[in-house]
Amino acid sequence: MALVTAIEDQKRNRTRVNIYLDGEYAFSLEKETCARLRIAMGMEIEPEQVAQAAAQDERRVAFDRALTCLERRARTEKQVRDYLRAREFAQDVIDDTLQKLKGYRFVDDAAYAKNFAQGKLNAAGQGPHRIRRALKMQGVPDAVAEQAVSELDEERQAQLLAAQAEKALRRYAALPRREAMGKAGQALYRKGFGWDEIASALREAYEALELDKDEYEDF
Repeated sequence: MALVTAIEDQKRNRTRVNIYLDGEYAFSLEKETCARLRIAMGMEIEPEQVAQAAAQDERRVAFDRALTCLERRARTEKQVRDYLRAREFAQDVIDDTLQKLKGYRFVDDAAYAKNFAQGKLNAAGQGPHRIRRALKMQGVPDAVAEQAVSELDEERQAQLLAAQAEKALRRYAALPRREAMGKAGQALYRKGFGWDEIASALREAYEALELDKDEYEDF
């Protein structure tokens, strides 16, 4: 048996406490877990039994925390892992939590990537390159991100690029035409479209706007 000699709030994570047994740090717990196990100053406990019970309760708390996180918006597996890691849950607890979440399909990188890609294309007018980069930055595996981008409607992409090309050329209409082409191209590239598609879209936009072809033929 060991004597609980101190229970201290963690400075960085106010939802957790550090437990000291016989004057030495033993382990940390969520405050909720500590209260449920009725751990208090001055009581004698069997460390192994408490650790077992605490581990079970920590898994429940981690799962509840993850669900609260997911209620706000969908997240990737990496984002949920980072969220739980920042709250100092043990790695095995995090692994078990993610396995459970994926089993219920509360975390599904493929579905997330598909919805994200469609939304960024249709709502924000972003091109495939920018969408792919954004997915990877959120921890979506390369193959999953690539699959989501490959499923984007190519006709819709062409329509959005054409509209943005014309808008960009109008924005820079006061500039010399070659300079306008360059700036418009850069703007479309930042949106995530490829250079070949951009060049084609700008040529068609120039024709639609009835501008001189000799100014852009080598773009």
